[in-house]
Amino acid sequence: SRVEASAHALASTVDVSVSIGTKIVAALVNYSGEIPSFVSVSDLEGLVSDLSDNGPSKFVMYGKTAATAVTTSSAVTIEVSRIVARVKLGQVINALTGPYEGEEIQVSGAYLINVAGEAALGESSVVTSKWYNKQKNCSELPSLLNAGTPMNFYCYPNLVSSDSSSKDWSPRFTRLVVEAVIAGETWYYPINLPLIKSNCSYEIPSLTITR
Repeated sequence: SRVEASAHALASTVDVSVSIGTKIVAALVNYSGEIPSFVSVSDLEGLVSDLSDNGPSKFVMYGKTAATAVTTSSAVTIEVSRIVARVKLGQVINALTGPYEGEEIQVSGAYLINVAGEAALGESSVVTSKWYNKQKNCSELPSLLNAGTPMNFYCYPNLVSSDSSSKDWSPRFTRLVVEAVIAGETWYYPINLPLIKSNCSYEIPSLTITR
């Protein structure tokens, strides 16, 4: 299907002039990067967005209609969805046993590591050579990958099917890491997040620390 017309606006509505007939109408929202010329919807859906295009109050979104009849004056509503997924951590529960029983747990940080850096608009994931916070917290994209209050994080889809713990980098599961200080020592509690899909929310209601 060839693109007949396109337009952009700094508003939730936009006017486009096309011929009468059956059309597919697509919308790309909050994308600030360069948009190359395209001739089909599949070309548009192959556009790759960097995770840095997003912000806590500005998420890249995309959607399209089914084939829709367009008359001399038609209003078309397009449902769009986020490319990012949300990860939410609830409470951290102190259940320390053994020599640390009774010690206080102070959460000093929480962040995502091994985060896919790119995603295509029309796919749940895209093979990417770009990753953020590879294997550790590099303080990259802190507004998305580091916790605020509440503990919400935002990342791009990661459909890597097998994990790795090798010191040599290779694509692997995204992890949520909780950093905690116990009796003056810093400990790290990683939680694997396999198969992260676009526009989904993953909630960890509680993390119980026992040792």
